[in-house]
Amino acid sequence: MTSKTVKIALLAVSTVLLLFVLDRIIYFDINTLTSIWQIYVMVFLYLFWRLVKAVEENRIGG
Repeated sequence: MTSKTVKIALLAVSTVLLLFVLDRIIYFDINTLTSIWQIYVMVFLYLFWRLVKAVEENRIGG
């Protein structure tokens, strides 16, 4: 049960780091920065939802 949670956490961290590196490499104007933050929020919400679903599955299964 812990390995699934750890995999989701590692995926979240690597995704945020990848977006941060891409954000630093390419120059963005204000509109693009706001869209990048929208992407950050959407990715975070999706991964948080996946984490909640994994915890619920572990409680039901366990």
